[in-house]
Amino acid sequence: ASHELRSPLNAIIGFSSILLRSISGSLNEKQEAQTSSILRSGKYLLTLINNIMDVSQVETGRMACSNEEFLVGDVINEVLDISREPISQKNLDLTVDVPDIVMFSDRQRLIQCLHNLVNNAIKYTEEGAIAIRARTFDEGDGKSLVEIVVEDTGIGIAEEDIPDIFTPFSRIDSHLKGDVEGAGLGLFLVHKLVTEMLGGRIDVESKPEEGSRFSLLLPRWNSDDCSTPADLQSEVPN
Repeated sequence: ASHELRSPLNAIIGFSSILLRSISGSLNEKQEAQTSSILRSGKYLLTLINNIMDVSQVETGRMACSNEEFLVGDVINEVLDISREPISQKNLDLTVDVPDIVMFSDRQRLIQCLHNLVNNAIKYTEEGAIAIRARTFDEGDGKSLVEIVVEDTGIGIAEEDIPDIFTPFSRIDSHLKGDVEGAGLGLFLVHKLVTEMLGGRIDVESKPEEGSRFSLLLPRWNSDDCSTPADLQSEVPN
């Protein structure tokens, strides 16, 4: 079913991109605007389908865990490879403060979570800055945690609305709501992945008109539902 949904959309996205690159001939201004709208809508629908499929897999226990060793900085750079252009287009300042941190966890799911958080920060921030920070600390009992923070100076969230943002199809009420694409599945999926796949939790601090701070607190060595090599922690530098 997912293949039948994704394949036509990938074709629409691909051919729209070809048209915009003028490979088959130049477009006039109106045609370019219309083609850009097709491309943007296609990408939005593909993201929505992917999120729905992922939510279904997590809730039915069919999403496989794939832990591996990686640098947190490499993951964040991969997320920013996609996000730098929209950040630049909105003239937002970007701060990245990430020391060398080695993790053993599900790299792709972490990328997925961070992409959702950074994308939300971009969507709901009209001016100001976005910051991404990471650090390690010990929670006690020898448990090492990694905290990854995505912070913005956007519209913020009222305190009473924070519990609802992780509800499926929930969207915060704001003056930007009508202009911002989204079905309200992104944060729901992030919460599911963080708590059920990455073995961590997500904390939120936010004030209306001041901005939001989303913090992922994750075990540095995640062995939930996956086998951790017995000698990994002794081989990986602190």
